[in-house]
Amino acid sequence: MINHENGHSKPSYLAIKDDKILWFIPLSTKIEKYRTIIEKKEKKYGTCKTILIKKIKKLPK
Repeated sequence: MINHENGHSKPSYLAIKDDKILWFIPLSTKIEKYRTIIEKKEKKYGTCKTILIKKIKKLPK
C-alpha cells in the first residue's frame, strides 16, 4: 500500500494474515540504510532478528 498525504509519501507494506497474527511487512528500496542498521545490531547483540533483506521482484530496466 502507498499512502500520499500532504505531498509526502509514506512507506509501502505487505500485509499477511497468519492464523491469529496479522503481519505488516514494510517494503523499502533503501537497502544500504538497513544493511547499516543490521551491522550495528550484529556488533552489539551478535545477531539481528528484526530486519531481513530479500529481493521479492526484479524490476524491469
